[in-house]
Amino acid sequence: MTLEICLLGPLRVVVDGRVVTLPAGRLPALLAVLALSPGVPVSVDRLASAVWGEESAVDVRTNLQTSVSRLRRLLGGELIETRDGGYALLAEPDQVDAVRFVRLLDRAATASDQAAEHDDLVAALRLWRGMPFANIWSEWLEQTQATRLQERYLAALERRVDLEVPRTTDLTVTLAELTELTGRHPLRESLWVRLLIVLERLGRPAEALERYAMMRARLADELGTEPGPELRRVHAALLAGRSPAGPTRAARRVVPRQLPADTEVFAGRASALAELDRLLERRSGTVVCAVTGAPGIGKSTLALHWAHQVAHHFPGGQLYVNLRGFDPSGTPLAPADALRGFLDALDVPPQAVPAGPQAQAGLYRSMLAGTRTLVLLDNARDAGQVVPLLPGAPGCLVLVTSRNRLPGLVTAGARPLGLDPLGEGEAEHLLIRRLGEQRVRAERSAARELVGKAAGLPLALAIVAARAATNPRFSLASVAAQLGGLDGFDGGDPASSARTVFSWSCHGLGEPAARLFRLLGLHPGPDITPGAAAAVAGLPAARVRPLLAELTRAHLINEHVPGRYAFHDLLRAFAREQAGEHEPAEERRAAIRRTLDHYVHTAHRADHLLFQHGETIALPAPAPGVQAEDLGDADEAVAWFGAERHVLLAAIGQAATHGFDREVCHLAWTLDVFLHRQGHWHSRNTAQHAALDAARRLGETTTLSRAHRHLGSSYTDLGHHDEAHLHLRQALELAADAGDTAGQAWTHYYRDLLYGLQGGHDHEALAAAQDALRLFTQIQHEYGQAIALTDVGWYQGRLGDHGQALESCEQALTMHQRLGNLAYQAHTWSCLGEIHQDRGDRAKALDCRQRALDLFVRLRDRYGEASTLADIGDLHQAGGDLAAARRSWQDAHAILSELDPPAAARILERLHASRPV
Repeated sequence: MTLEICLLGPLRVVVDGRVVTLPAGRLPALLAVLALSPGVPVSVDRLASAVWGEESAVDVRTNLQTSVSRLRRLLGGELIETRDGGYALLAEPDQVDAVRFVRLLDRAATASDQAAEHDDLVAALRLWRGMPFANIWSEWLEQTQATRLQERYLAALERRVDLEVPRTTDLTVTLAELTELTGRHPLRESLWVRLLIVLERLGRPAEALERYAMMRARLADELGTEPGPELRRVHAALLAGRSPAGPTRAARRVVPRQLPADTEVFAGRASALAELDRLLERRSGTVVCAVTGAPGIGKSTLALHWAHQVAHHFPGGQLYVNLRGFDPSGTPLAPADALRGFLDALDVPPQAVPAGPQAQAGLYRSMLAGTRTLVLLDNARDAGQVVPLLPGAPGCLVLVTSRNRLPGLVTAGARPLGLDPLGEGEAEHLLIRRLGEQRVRAERSAARELVGKAAGLPLALAIVAARAATNPRFSLASVAAQLGGLDGFDGGDPASSARTVFSWSCHGLGEPAARLFRLLGLHPGPDITPGAAAAVAGLPAARVRPLLAELTRAHLINEHVPGRYAFHDLLRAFAREQAGEHEPAEERRAAIRRTLDHYVHTAHRADHLLFQHGETIALPAPAPGVQAEDLGDADEAVAWFGAERHVLLAAIGQAATHGFDREVCHLAWTLDVFLHRQGHWHSRNTAQHAALDAARRLGETTTLSRAHRHLGSSYTDLGHHDEAHLHLRQALELAADAGDTAGQAWTHYYRDLLYGLQGGHDHEALAAAQDALRLFTQIQHEYGQAIALTDVGWYQGRLGDHGQALESCEQALTMHQRLGNLAYQAHTWSCLGEIHQDRGDRAKALDCRQRALDLFVRLRDRYGEASTLADIGDLHQAGGDLAAARRSWQDAHAILSELDPPAAARILERLHASRPV
């Protein structure tokens, strides 16, 4: 595809030889802004600021998306790409006249001889068709881009005239150009200098003197000044009857390019970049911006990235120095040393450098006068280091980065730009840029843990990302596990030590709040409720709430959602260290015990609300002062488990570490039903492994049997059948050794489920279910009898004994309904549906499956819901209703994509096979 975009004059767009006319409004400005950065993503914030300006609406992103879609339709969809949080026009630099114009002028400035310089100047000036963006409405384009381009046009034309005057005999065309330009720019003395010289060369010195008199009078009237030295020199030569020499031109100035390399993985900071972009709109004086923030917040990275992005706005070059204001050496760079480095970069000969610092500063400012140069002063300690390095004339822009707020510099007119920690989305995007989207998405929880432990500090994120990138076989979870404590985030001096900074915030706390802060460091999870905090402190909730408010005001914790408090892992590590220093060991252990008791008793209550018909757990009384959360029904139980899942899993690990083995088992077993129904099967397996380890330490045969039983069941969820059989066999043997009939019955029940899901083992599954039924009957366990009877009927149906299967399942259903076992009512309806389907009664099968689905949805059993939806889809397909089948399969696929990707892939195959032709 060929493309031509002309911005130097009225907008003209040609795609594949076809002129494209854009409607009036925002589209021309949007295309122009994209075209000025061909092939480079332009952020949403930058586009919004440039195209909509101060009229940017709250829904500017939607407006932008709509405008981009319209532009794609007009140009061809493949020309605009969504990339890196912005949009990129897929064009070559030479396909945009304004970009080619600048590139030609830059090449001319560094040409090896005057002939080559002249050729590039002529080629660039031929592209000029008039005022840039002439028919485009955009304040940003008009005030920054058009002004910049026009200045470069005038300077290029003046230089072309300087090259042509000595070599051209007929300057008539040049005279006409200069006459027109001085009329449009009557106060630009450099144009008048060249006009007077051309008039004299054409034999019209008297006219030249008249023009000088007109110019002088205008300057006096409008500005109250006299002509500058260059114009006066030409006038003096004309009065003396001499041919004035051409404009004096110093030796070609070296254009410094001192910026260190930009990072390839910059992410986030859209609002800060937009704020920096607005600096380009300031047209008077030297523009100074102070980028400040905490150590590791990304000040230098942001400044360097933006400087590279806008370097083309500064044809005078870019100067850079690290002032070492907070360097580990403790010795900041003296301003005189920084000045000398800048003079060297500007190619000032050593013998021409003055001796005194004031004279050096004067020479430095003289060198930058009349240029557009970007100066980046990195890592400044204070304003005293910065002021001697500020240019004196308009046109230059200075970026200063510092951990200090630099109030003196801001008072003098510098624009402050303070940086906060990255938000979670920006921090995660930074990890994706460094590690790749696939790796981060695969371990989303671990990636978020890394983000939390880094406390939103880009430097800390960069450190852990580098560690993960250099060890690609390491899981992100293992990298996160290595980040305990603060040692990895210590910059080496007090100002950059997390410990020191955090301690300053603690100094103003009352002792009760300080004690709570320390004890909260012992809490295992990412956040905490007031009820759990009360347990940690051993205080009533009414006394803890004001203390939580005090910690929140001090920014030591954050109420990130109502009723849930969190602090970054770096602060947590600091609190834990403080607890180790100020709380006796017995108090720390008592706080952990109270915390575990709170979660064990609340989880037991929640588990009972979800499924009160399973194995029972006999809990000891909680520690004094510990209250469980008040949960009223199954919905509240599911909500509580969902909010506390990560906390409870972390609490299992904490309990194991501190020797609370019985609590490990109790937490793992009370979590079991919730994790199974919600599809958190890997977490379930991890929890049950911890319970098995704890049971081994306890040395109780019955407890060990139960731990093997739950672990085997968790392996069934994961489809690891060999491991499941191994642990269930061990559970059965241990239960038999202990004379635990109920334990044997439950183990046979889990065995029948394993055989049934394994496939091809229906006889073994039936035998296991019958063993479970026999044992549950023996101990008069009605719930267990009904559960086992359902499974007996299920496998009878699979083996073709449909009459007996219906009798067993219908009898079991009656028992479940009488006992109130909703979970197994759902399972039994599902089994009845399968039996009726095998008998060829599709209507009854569909009715049973729908009843099962309603119950699974009510129970929030996501896997049961998904598998039943898949079965309903199969029934609709068998009945010829492909549309209904596809709807059910699509709903099932949406759930299984999260829970069971292999099962989701099988559903997807059905969807592909059933697509309408």
